Amino acid sequence: MDCKHVGKVVMLLGCMYSGKTDKLISYAEEAKTREEIVLAMKPRVDTRWGEERITSRTGRSISAITFSDAIDMQARVFKHLDSIPPSSRRPVNIVIDEAQFVPGISGAIRLFARMGFHVYIAGLSGDRDCKPWTSISDLIPICDSIEFLHARCKFCGGEASFTLMQRIALEKQKAGQIEIDDGKNYAPACRKCWEEKNN
Repeated sequence: MDCKHVGKVVMLLGCMYSGKTDKLISYAEEAKTREEIVLAMKPRVDTRWGEERITSRTGRSISAITFSDAIDMQARVFKHLDSIPPSSRRPVNIVIDEAQFVPGISGAIRLFARMGFHVYIAGLSGDRDCKPWTSISDLIPICDSIEFLHARCKFCGGEASFTLMQRIALEKQKAGQIEIDDGKNYAPACRKCWEEKNN
């Protein structure tokens, strides 16, 4: 394989409010300035900012293709690329938000990289109990680079690495529901504040 056409996988990890989506959008915009193909993707379960937009908390936004699961995501990528004439094919960049909600995503990402695509992924580093998301854990071994982003602790203003579930969301969590944050249920916390609030 020609090294110039080898793909890569870059993952942005962090707690809630750490700027993952904003940086993901930056990758997409940089690729567009190079006149490359950009496919922005997000799981359909995330409806906070509209079904066909990836939007950061700073207000930056890009249009996105929604998908139901990893198989659907892969099919939608290939369907979109099939609509582009081979003569006008350019480097392909795939940006995926909220990857923690996509079980089995690693197989599709590995295939994309084998095909020479550049894949940028944003996901939570852990859940509110500091337990790993299986989808994220499966991606780590196939990444070329991983960047850990931090937020500002809601309680002390320090550097936050963890996501804290606030009291309002506890009953929904007990009911086994996936909670997509609307700014009320979760908060970024430093280690000290996370430990204090959970004890």
